[in-house]
Amino acid sequence: MNILDVIYDEKRGSLKILCDRNGYEGSNDFYFGKKENSRDTELHEQIKLEYEDINKSSLWLYVNLNEVFTSCNVSESYWSIYMATTLENIPLKFNSSEKTTYAYFVPHQHSIFKVRPYIAKDKSLAFFIRPIEFVPVLKNLKQDANHFHLKIECTGADYDRLSKRQLSLSLLKRDQPSLYFYSNEINIAKEENISEMLYFSIPKDLLINDELFDVFIKAEIPKDNDNKLLSNQKEIYLKVNVDSSLIEVLLENNYNINEFYTLKANINPKSQLSFETINNNFSPTLIRVENTGDDLKFFMEVGEDSLAYNLHSNLSFVLKRRRVLGKEVEYYDEIALPIEFNEGQFISKIIKSNILSKSYLKGNDVWDAFIRLDKESNIIENEVKVNKETSYSFSYFKTNSRCLKNSEAKFFVNGKSNLSLFISDRQTVGTRPIRIAVMGTCFSRNPFNSREYFNPGYKKIYECVYTQFHSSIVSLVSKPIAFNLEEFKDIKDQDINFVETDFKKDFFEKLKASQPDYLIIDLYSDAAKSLIQFSEHQYASASFIIEKSHFFKNLKNAVIINHNDNSKYFEVFKKALNDFIAKVTEILPESKIILNKGRFTYKYRDINGEIKFFGDQELIERNNYFWDKVDNYFENMLPNVNIIDLTNTPFIGDERYPFGKSFSHYESAYYKKFMDRLNSIVLEDIQTELKSKQ
Repeated sequence: MNILDVIYDEKRGSLKILCDRNGYEGSNDFYFGKKENSRDTELHEQIKLEYEDINKSSLWLYVNLNEVFTSCNVSESYWSIYMATTLENIPLKFNSSEKTTYAYFVPHQHSIFKVRPYIAKDKSLAFFIRPIEFVPVLKNLKQDANHFHLKIECTGADYDRLSKRQLSLSLLKRDQPSLYFYSNEINIAKEENISEMLYFSIPKDLLINDELFDVFIKAEIPKDNDNKLLSNQKEIYLKVNVDSSLIEVLLENNYNINEFYTLKANINPKSQLSFETINNNFSPTLIRVENTGDDLKFFMEVGEDSLAYNLHSNLSFVLKRRRVLGKEVEYYDEIALPIEFNEGQFISKIIKSNILSKSYLKGNDVWDAFIRLDKESNIIENEVKVNKETSYSFSYFKTNSRCLKNSEAKFFVNGKSNLSLFISDRQTVGTRPIRIAVMGTCFSRNPFNSREYFNPGYKKIYECVYTQFHSSIVSLVSKPIAFNLEEFKDIKDQDINFVETDFKKDFFEKLKASQPDYLIIDLYSDAAKSLIQFSEHQYASASFIIEKSHFFKNLKNAVIINHNDNSKYFEVFKKALNDFIAKVTEILPESKIILNKGRFTYKYRDINGEIKFFGDQELIERNNYFWDKVDNYFENMLPNVNIIDLTNTPFIGDERYPFGKSFSHYESAYYKKFMDRLNSIVLEDIQTELKSKQ
């Protein structure tokens, strides 16, 4: 439908649009709707528009931008106007290329969002809702015994309208140095004063434990607000810049927190103020090793402050199981051993035969070594470095654990010149037919596909007896949700059963009835997709199947929990996993559960064999990071599960994938390698069972 003219009142936020309706005669509805977010699931939001027929070929369409603020969730987003027909939504477009620039409309003086119309590349009339604009600049940073004091100046026309009580200082903890995703927030209230400057005091005891924070001014609507134009607006974060005259001073100075920690102020790659806390002079170093029979002694020192660290301290030598998390690592399992302090050296004694006896070990595990100091509620940990002059050749020693018997382990110097422990792998063979259940996605189900691209001979060994596709653990253990088949008529027959189980929560009954030998799980849905929350205890998975349905587009009175707030999702996931473990282990023992560590690929091979990169690399990195996190927690809670891990293999995506190109669709060899890994797990179990019967 063509736009002939637009009359825009930027003060009132109203538009009167003259439209040519030739070819679209009859009764049709017009909507002002939010465009789909390609990154994170959001509820479909639209406002029905009023219009006035002028004659058979033209009409006036009326848009009140205030309605977006009073009736919809307000965050940065794009909106468009379209006519809804029974077959499709038809956008309103200009006939020719227009160069009109429209001003922003601000609905209220204390609004933290504004909106403006614009003409998109396809000539359609679109709207951009964005946060207000102002620039916070650090003008001074001082400290006293207990606080850091910041003075911040804000400039910009949008800032002048705000109430100062809408502003606070926010320190967002970066999950990893290379990732600008945040898990925790420290919020500091503004100090009361009559100056135009903003003053904040950060208690020093909030900044410890080797953490990295980016600094923002947080603007939000006051909690006691009762104005409907403001009540739906999400808080915004504006990065704090640093005054050019202050940069050199900041970078040269370190700011003392206490005897253990120092604050380092930096400018991050986004030209933003950041704070890094660094522990003081604590760098344990292995200087000597004694190996006598079943005993292994490590002699370590921490430098000139060894005696100071020892006073009133609890000292431990700690081994932590390493798990990959994005480009870094994280730790769950640990073994803590006492340390003696003698003549400036830390001494840890390890009994090789039983050091790992209470742990769940897996072949190829790596455990990193730390010294932990716990003094006056300050817990400091650092990895144990190996002195370059310490020439010691570590050897394998026999060890037993809860799930890996008669294994071998040895200490070694890792790539960072730190001390680590390696658990050797064991491979055995055996054979028998196997019944497989899958709870996951194409990462775990498509290896059991007879197409040449996947594994055409898999049925000689395996029978896939049950599949639940694209459901989150959170959804499957929550309370049932009413399921009306009539509301899902647009969903394909092959997918409707998955949605029905996701709503009815009968996964465990179906799993038990299928009598599987193994359950293969991948956590794609929890790592990358959102949750639809209907009530406190009712969740559904916002799978791609659901997102495209009429049911979802018409959904109201629900809350979306997406990965913009991974820390919130992770808390929900952890609680749900406890319920999941209790239920699934009534059906299968841990050892018969296989966690498939799928990940999204950054690149693919096109139809001509050229390697290309997918768009939105940051989104892939974010999803892979959180996938690491949920996998790690799952494995920590179920330490005896088997693992299929292809994350370190060189496989990439392939445009020739039978079901279309995607960063979750890999080249053919990936699925064959998956089958090799599965065979190893199954055959080892068979041999163990045969030995137990001898």
